[in-house]
Amino acid sequence: MGRSLGRFAACFTVERADADELGKRAITFAVSDADPGAPHLIITRLTELPRSFERLALASEREGFEFVRRLELEWRSGSNRFDQPGELLLGVLLGGELEAIGGLNRDPYLSDPGVGRVRHLFVAPERRNGGVGSGLVRAIMAASFPHFRRVRLRTANPRSNEFYERLGFKKLAADPTATHAYPE
Repeated sequence: MGRSLGRFAACFTVERADADELGKRAITFAVSDADPGAPHLIITRLTELPRSFERLALASEREGFEFVRRLELEWRSGSNRFDQPGELLLGVLLGGELEAIGGLNRDPYLSDPGVGRVRHLFVAPERRNGGVGSGLVRAIMAASFPHFRRVRLRTANPRSNEFYERLGFKKLAADPTATHAYPE
């Protein structure tokens, strides 16, 4: 818990809760991005999938992505409720509508409990390039540090590669289960 959040602490301020509280209970907090033109995001720890989840799932399917629907199936079956120590599922709300979603799990591809994994991150197409995705990743990472010393992820999308690398994730070589990690 004494670890520094590094670049993630400098990127946003949490106004109504700290990152450690986020990992303990369901709360809502506001994130102000370092960019003054960025939207004021409400990022909520999800304990249920909101009604507006379906709109986000359909948008992801139109783009050829299946992982948002897989999140729903795993959630409803109970196989992944993001409820193990250090895990959480966050949603970004703007005007009460779910505009982005993403989670943090213990990395299921490693036996090391100190490694987390960013999972199922998706931002509604009309909300991209405005700070929504980076705010969500920053909140996930801030919540990860008390529990995980390293966080990994996998993406096959070139735009996503660039997005994560801008946030400080480093590309991994020759790892079939992950493409990026923070710290490297």
